[in-house]
Amino acid sequence: MIGSRTKRATFTRYAANEGVDARSIVFPIGASFPRDKRPEVIAAFAAAEIQTRMIERAHQGGSGAAGDRSGLLKIGP
Repeated sequence: MIGSRTKRATFTRYAANEGVDARSIVFPIGASFPRDKRPEVIAAFAAAEIQTRMIERAHQGGSGAAGDRSGLLKIGP
C-alpha cells in the first residue's frame, strides 16, 4: 500500500525506469472506501478493490484469470 506522496513518487520513478506506465496503478489501494485504521478492515477494503478491478478488467477483454500476469509489475530478479 502506497499512501504517502514520497513513496508514490519513488515507486513511480522506479516503474518508469523499468518501462512501466504507473498512471494505471492505484495509489493507495482501498482509498475509495471510508477511512479506517483497523488492519482487518483495510484488508477487506483492499480485497474488495482488487476484486472490482479484476472484474472490470475481465469485462474489458482481459482474462482476469489467476494465471494472467499481464499488467503486473515485476519486482526483483
